Amino acid sequence: MTIIVAKYVNPAKPDKKFGSIVDPNGAKFMLPVGMQDAFQAGQTYDVPTSRKNWGQDVVTVIEGRPGSAGSTAPATPPPPAPAASAPPAGHNSARMSNVDPKDVFIFVTGVVGRAMGSGKYDVSDIDLLTKAAIEAYRNNLARAVS
Repeated sequence: MTIIVAKYVNPAKPDKKFGSIVDPNGAKFMLPVGMQDAFQAGQTYDVPTSRKNWGQDVVTVIEGRPGSAGSTAPATPPPPAPAASAPPAGHNSARMSNVDPKDVFIFVTGVVGRAMGSGKYDVSDIDLLTKAAIEAYRNNLARAVS
């Protein structure tokens, strides 16, 4: 499973088998024909993907719709549950309850990037690191709200 923040969703051109999704960092994910309706720019998704070698290029192909193959799409964390008591004076609870997918993306890519940069993890660990980073984000968000 791969977390994708969709900056652009490009349908396939006539007579082509794939469109694409581009994330805020410019990474491109190939999207099979007919699947673009399942994706929307500005949203975050957790989808099954595979890496394909097409000639000299290695590309990531989306293998299923959000929610397929055990996905939890969209991957944007749900808004936190309301606190049992009123927030303390001066607390900006509106800001905490409106989670921006870009914030999640920045946090997750930072955590995963640092872990991968340490040299202690292999490419096969990216999914595990991503899931752990999302869980850490959710836990810290819940702690900040309560």
